[in-house]
Amino acid sequence: MKITNRKKIVLLTAVILTLAFFSCVSTAAPSSIEGSYSGILPCADCEGIQTRIRLEGNGTYILQARYLGKSTELFEEAGRFTINSQNILTLEGLDGKPALPRYVVGADTLTQLDMEGNPITGSLADNYILKRE
Repeated sequence: MKITNRKKIVLLTAVILTLAFFSCVSTAAPSSIEGSYSGILPCADCEGIQTRIRLEGNGTYILQARYLGKSTELFEEAGRFTINSQNILTLEGLDGKPALPRYVVGADTLTQLDMEGNPITGSLADNYILKRE
């Protein structure tokens, strides 16, 4: 079977259009990750940080954290969130500044990244995952 120049052009055009389409599509729209995610994250000087993040379809969030074994106080933060093309979730406080840490959006999970935005490695890595409620 001989591939003509016309077939090559059609094929190349199809490939380019497909790549262009997928490069513009967000992999996790705010409405697709809407919900609550919770877990107990490691803590250097307490039993753990009971954490809950509620993501709304309109791009807003509420984060609640309680330091177990240290205080009964519930810390709460609200703001907006964004998700980039690498599925990195960034929380932005009401002051407009990005809050740390950031998270990788997975299938029904948010996995916390370190302060430089890198995956957490080592024996405790699995303890940095918040699961959808």
